[in-house]
Amino acid sequence: MGKESDEVMIGLITNGFCLPYNPELTARANELRKNMTPMENKLWTGFLKNFSLNVMAQKVIDYYIVNFYCPKLHLNPAPSRPTVRPW
Repeated sequence: MGKESDEVMIGLITNGFCLPYNPELTARANELRKNMTPMENKLWTGFLKNFSLNVMAQKVIDYYIVNFYCPKLHLNPAPSRPTVRPW
């Protein structure tokens, strides 16, 4: 990696098996997962929780927490509203 790429990755955990993530955001992601907005909860319980593909709620990716993430498709299936919460 070039110097610029190394600077962007500072503070992130990367192990080759998952997306890079900031470990400082995992506690906040857990909190958000337990306290979803009414619309997030409706989408999760009514559709995504039992979706045929694995979908994760409040996933930490890089320096962001995305509301929903499908790892097999590298897709955030809820793009109709702001989907990334920078914390």
